[in-house]
Amino acid sequence: MRISWGTLAACFAVIVLVGKCSPKDDTDPPDGRSGMGLRIDHRTGCQYLTTPGLLGEAAITPRLDSAGRHICHRQEVPDGGR
Repeated sequence: MRISWGTLAACFAVIVLVGKCSPKDDTDPPDGRSGMGLRIDHRTGCQYLTTPGLLGEAAITPRLDSAGRHICHRQEVPDGGR
């Protein structure tokens, strides 16, 4: 299957626009986007940062506080939660 340059350019434009329209999170500076995504493990409450890649998220790392500790806000898990 052969894809035209126009189709490729249109797909790239959609990816860029979706990225710019996505909601801000607290990793973003006041005047723009950090380029990172914030993910939270809902079982542990631990936070992780992701970086964008060509086909989605490329890397993930624990989010650390200023003392170098993993940021985790454990929430109660309902009975039966695993």
